[in-house]
Amino acid sequence: MLNRTLLSPLSVICFFLSTSLFGQSSTFQKAYLGGGDDEGRWIIETNNGFLIAGQAKSLVNSNNSDALLIRTNQRGEILWQKNYGGAVNENFSYVTTTNDDGFLAYGITGTVFNQRYDAWLVKVDSSGNLLWQKSLGEAASYEAPNAPIHTVPGGFLLSGLKGQNPFGIIGSFVTKVDEQGETLWSRYHVLGAQPGSAVVRNYLEVHYATDSLLYATGVFGESAVFATMNSLNGDIIQVIEYKNPHHALRPFKLHPTHDGNFVLIGYATPLNPNNPRSIWLLKIRSDGQVIWCKVYASNYRWVTPIFGSTITSDGGFVISSGEQQSQNNGETDYGMLMKLDGNGDVVWKKSYSEYFVHDKSINNCFEVAGGGLAVIGWERDSTDDVLLIRTDADGEIEGCCSKKRASINPTDFIVEASPMLYEQEDYLAFNPTNLTPVFNIAFVDKSICNNPRPTLHDTLRFCPGESVTIGDSTYTQPATVSLLIPSATDDCDTLATYTLEHEAPDPNAALQLDCPADISVQANVPTIVHYNEPTAWSDCNCPDLTLVRTSGPASGAAFPLGATSVCYQADDACANSRACCFTVTLAPAPPPPSDACDTKTSGCLQFELLQVNRDYAQNWAYHVRLTNSCADAVQYAYLQVPKGLQALAPINDIVYTTANGHTFTARNPNFSPFYSVRYHFAAATLSSGQSETFRYVLPQQADVKYIHAAARLFSGAFVETHLNTFSCPVGTEPQPKPEAGERGDYGGGSTLRVYPNPVSAEEALFIEGGDMEGSDFVLRDLTGRLVLEASVTGSQVRVGEAKLANGLYFFNVLKNGLSVGSGKVVVVR
Repeated sequence: MLNRTLLSPLSVICFFLSTSLFGQSSTFQKAYLGGGDDEGRWIIETNNGFLIAGQAKSLVNSNNSDALLIRTNQRGEILWQKNYGGAVNENFSYVTTTNDDGFLAYGITGTVFNQRYDAWLVKVDSSGNLLWQKSLGEAASYEAPNAPIHTVPGGFLLSGLKGQNPFGIIGSFVTKVDEQGETLWSRYHVLGAQPGSAVVRNYLEVHYATDSLLYATGVFGESAVFATMNSLNGDIIQVIEYKNPHHALRPFKLHPTHDGNFVLIGYATPLNPNNPRSIWLLKIRSDGQVIWCKVYASNYRWVTPIFGSTITSDGGFVISSGEQQSQNNGETDYGMLMKLDGNGDVVWKKSYSEYFVHDKSINNCFEVAGGGLAVIGWERDSTDDVLLIRTDADGEIEGCCSKKRASINPTDFIVEASPMLYEQEDYLAFNPTNLTPVFNIAFVDKSICNNPRPTLHDTLRFCPGESVTIGDSTYTQPATVSLLIPSATDDCDTLATYTLEHEAPDPNAALQLDCPADISVQANVPTIVHYNEPTAWSDCNCPDLTLVRTSGPASGAAFPLGATSVCYQADDACANSRACCFTVTLAPAPPPPSDACDTKTSGCLQFELLQVNRDYAQNWAYHVRLTNSCADAVQYAYLQVPKGLQALAPINDIVYTTANGHTFTARNPNFSPFYSVRYHFAAATLSSGQSETFRYVLPQQADVKYIHAAARLFSGAFVETHLNTFSCPVGTEPQPKPEAGERGDYGGGSTLRVYPNPVSAEEALFIEGGDMEGSDFVLRDLTGRLVLEASVTGSQVRVGEAKLANGLYFFNVLKNGLSVGSGKVVVVR
């Protein structure tokens, strides 16, 4: 924001468009140096820039001034400049465009020291060449413009003051001219007139025109007035007077509001000269009825303005004036812009200059089509120079500062409204005049900034994947970001520019990856293994370090038996990559020291004869352990039974589940690949170092010297060996607890008898040796095939229906699921 002291206070209300701080065309502040005391009074926008109207100090007569036009491009660079004048004072107060791409300028031409002058109308082409000029005035008075030119159907509308030295302003005129400057009608108005009344300071100035009506404000003595006129002939329709018994009211501008009403803007000056003036706003309806009225006090003291104003596009107002503050070394004038909302409440207040002499004045500003403001006035260095400021929509100049100023909330103000009398009559016409233009001043534009904005330039580097937050925005990619950092002292805000860049990878960065040591676990089945993840470290300038497992199970997962490689890879943002591996080995625990009578190993299978015992009935009980260190599981295990005998246990076709969790079905007797007891494992569970112990019982007459043992794996591989029994001491077999499928009394086999045996033509067999009623009789052939299963009724079982062929058969009698006897039966037909 721009801090600047004005010699002459700011006195313009400017029309703003809402634009972003850095999203519009460039802003600037320029002085146009012509070599004398020069001033810009009015500015308009052209199709490619701006046209400035004002005055330039005459190089012919240093006591006089020439009228001035300067045309610039949008950057304020001079396209052409011309001055117009004769032997007396001339200046342009207003300018507008014409429908032939030319311009119409409105000002004065008069005597030295402005003791007497006329209103002056000049038409030029698009290059500033003079086409015609006309003036209006009486010899005994002076006439001067007091409001902008209005383009109306059929021509232009001009307002002016009529004054008389030494009496001051005595009335005003409104004149309509056509495109060639010919007067269509002209009216002179005197307010408050009545027969015999004294003439007081009074005038009207037209600020708004429609096809049918003209709207004017003005002054009558210490009162403000609002008038409507007929746009066809200038006749007054009504005049309303507004007064306050304690203040003199002076309006400077009149504006239509967005809701169809009007606002008068000016000053309320206390009649007591010791009291400070206030800015004054009066909102009225089109018939003059008061809606509200407010005054705005200064924190210090409002100074006399050259006043202009407008309503903003959001329905509010921007007022400019000057605020004067006493300092130790004098008075300081602060040129001021104050923004109000549509209700007249203060939104913000800013100053633009801080100097101890009156070296800057702003006369007029307007809204630029692309957004922002064009402001015209003058600045004093060694001489007075034309001043042009191009701001953004908030009145800021890029690179220069404004300063926030404390504001006082408005207070309600009472006015009395009443109709008033007036007089009107026809007035003078504009007549041709012949002032020879002198084009002898060469202006040079110069960029100026009395209070440069503090700037901050910083480069912020961040890593890919990270973000940077600046203000209210977050950025994830390289960019250039500009924003204002508010001043902590309400002084000049800092324009900060941040360049956002990604960090460049460090080519000398180091990456280290350390895997844990190899792990060994004793296990006979797949087992869950926990391990510490590898540690990775990098001194890369970006923290994007990733660690990925590339092979092997995660920690806490089940590992298979054997050796498994687990590998990890680490990568950092500096393009470094490292990998490492370790091994997890699951191996069966070594078998405990064996006290087996005999041990035979064949491949990855080990057979051990652990015990040879005799029970109380002198039956032989053999305990054989099979350990399978193969990954392939055991499907069948075989233990030989001497031919002519049958094992008393285990019971045929009974499903066993061991304490180790293995489930198998025993076939007793089994005939292939040799006569034996066969153990069939339904699931592949006995593998990878697992062991199982098998117990089988032979009758007392079976005193075997070796046991033919074998196993078949699920893959089909077959392994066999022989276990010697003669090295085993014979122990005593404890009486086992009867289990399903195994009888508790093995001696029953010697008392149970089946007859006739051999069997010839008998249809039934008789069973002796106990109460067999309801028992089950099971008969198998030499291959183990079931040929008969029948119930024992009255100690006999019928076999005739089986149609037995000649040969040897094996029987088994079960009662309540337990074997109570077994033997052989021979069939001879």
